[in-house]
Amino acid sequence: GGGALLAPSIHRVGLALGSGKSLEEAVASLGMVAEGVPNTLSIHEAARRGNAADIRRFLASSDRNALDTTGSTPLAWAAARDNKPAIDALVTAGADPWLGGWGAGAVFLAAAFGREETFERLSNLPGRTWQRWPAVYFNAALHGGSRKIISYMLAEPHEKYRLDRQ
Repeated sequence: GGGALLAPSIHRVGLALGSGKSLEEAVASLGMVAEGVPNTLSIHEAARRGNAADIRRFLASSDRNALDTTGSTPLAWAAARDNKPAIDALVTAGADPWLGGWGAGAVFLAAAFGREETFERLSNLPGRTWQRWPAVYFNAALHGGSRKIISYMLAEPHEKYRLDRQ
């Protein structure tokens, strides 16, 4: 419910206060809206835990591609948690699966967690800004343990992957 969505906000305000920020600064740093509900944080929490209805509600007042403090979008969190209803709602709303950078984007996280169906769906959406799969994506896919994802990447142009041993 709503309490579960606000718990991380309360925690972050507490951390900000503990670091010497005023209450006004702590609350402002969360991007609060008039009702006192953290706008950007809420859509990320909804993507992690919520259903499609929660996502659509937050999309009315939130940026579908908003980056949180980890550099992740709501779609990246939904992909990491394999929250298919949230993924559906965000993709329908036009969320960018490539936004968020290496280690924080939805496609990267789908590979890193071995989310085969999610990876295949998101990696076929437009927005990729490079022609060859970067080696860091192979590393993520190896950690995710999905041969299907690795095979998918190998079937397309890709950087040579080299596992450095120290």
